[in-house]
Amino acid sequence: MRAFVTSLLACSLAFVASLVASQPSAIAAPSTAPWPPPSIVGLWTGEGKLAFREGKFETVKCRVTYFADATAGLKQTVRCATAGAKIEVKSEIAEIDGALTGKWEETIYNLAGDIAGKQTERGFRVEVRSDTLSANMDLMLKDQMQVIEIQFLNSTLLGLSIILTKGAPSAAVNR
Repeated sequence: MRAFVTSLLACSLAFVASLVASQPSAIAAPSTAPWPPPSIVGLWTGEGKLAFREGKFETVKCRVTYFADATAGLKQTVRCATAGAKIEVKSEIAEIDGALTGKWEETIYNLAGDIAGKQTERGFRVEVRSDTLSANMDLMLKDQMQVIEIQFLNSTLLGLSIILTKGAPSAAVNR
């Protein structure tokens, strides 16, 4: 169960990475782009597949809300669930000259850690670290859709792929 919770945390923190990539100007000129990008604020929903090293797969459904904050830069709430478990994460993230830094806290299982990232040509890469988690995440953005790929480095988990769309939630992700 702890490995699953850790993987969902990594999933939710990957969404934080979408903050800068939501506007083309943020990738081309991060120091002049607004922070947080106005187009990221709001509700994003979607699902994906979680892969375990032994070959098993599970469907993950998520609901992510972003809020602009004058002090923190951006605040985020994340709810993700599978058939057998759920998580709730609160994050704050700042951007300085294209570098992403922040903190996250999982409120159900009382876990916390740091995030750090940088921009790439197609979006950006984020590293998520805590005492029990080490993962790399790549995010690609096209229009109103985010594609997130996570590679786990120290887990029974292999990876996670998620697609999110901006807009109203479906009944499937309201857990």
